[in-house]
Amino acid sequence: MGAVNRAQQAYRIENSTFAKDFKALEVGLNETTTNFKYTGMGNNDAEKGVVTAEPLDTKSLKAYSGGVFLQTDGQTRAITCEAKDVGTAAAAPKSATECADTAKWKIL
Repeated sequence: MGAVNRAQQAYRIENSTFAKDFKALEVGLNETTTNFKYTGMGNNDAEKGVVTAEPLDTKSLKAYSGGVFLQTDGQTRAITCEAKDVGTAAAAPKSATECADTAKWKIL
């Protein structure tokens, strides 16, 4: 999630919007890896870039979500959220400082 957030920050510096897919980010990850499927980038825009990592093994792995948000001063701020429990979703963060109700704050 951290690599995706950092790639979104770099992409936003070079473009007027956040990337809407992994191909544009050029992070070297597939949308589906051994453990996770990354989704939710289709609604990204000039103000935010979010992604969710849904575990393929929902009985032993937690879900994650992350996002990069444009601040009023033109800087970006990133957040990563972790699902509260195994088997539950980690919906996209609400802002750069607030995770969705299904997740707890993990890393800013």
